[in-house]
Amino acid sequence: MKTRYFLAIIVAGIVLISVELVVAMNSKISEITPNQLPKQIYLKEKANGTISIPQCKQDYLIVVEGNHILAVCRNTDGANETVSLDLPPPVLVQVPAGPCYGNGPCYLIEMQNPPQNLLNSQQKQVAIKIATSIPEIKESTFDWKLGNFTIFAYQHKRFAEVDLTIPEIKHIGYLTCGWNAAVNIDLETWSIAEKHDTNLSSYEKC
Repeated sequence: MKTRYFLAIIVAGIVLISVELVVAMNSKISEITPNQLPKQIYLKEKANGTISIPQCKQDYLIVVEGNHILAVCRNTDGANETVSLDLPPPVLVQVPAGPCYGNGPCYLIEMQNPPQNLLNSQQKQVAIKIATSIPEIKESTFDWKLGNFTIFAYQHKRFAEVDLTIPEIKHIGYLTCGWNAAVNIDLETWSIAEKHDTNLSSYEKC
């Protein structure tokens, strides 16, 4: 009889401790604020497939209307084309923050790497047009070709990377033939975030 009594006390104690742990974890999760968001590791996935040349003859004009962002193509014939650049909200996930000490949160919130089909065909065209409209690409005498189109997340923002290449020019420091450049587009503002190797430093033929 005493053994059953002691077992009942032990079981009740375990249940009570479990409840306290759940309450403590929930309170720590609720303490997380946007200012505590960690920097995201650079995640990048290459996308396969052919990318077509943008149809807009002129540069896109990015327009913000309230909570919406639009790209307006002002064609020479006066027929303007408008593309909605609104995207679905990013997916945020809770990840363990490692050993939990003191009052710090036991979980952090990170942005899930966005899918490669995040943009529809028109939005992809706008991103490509923005990338190929920078002066060093647009005014180049070389025929730049489109390469990979990649969607990635970095520091809780989403970007599109447009890879460009000049097949006949040798890229210094690379074993393969072709000068390779990349332009990153911020998908929140639809502006250029970074450019890599868009200025040629060699004209040596392959």
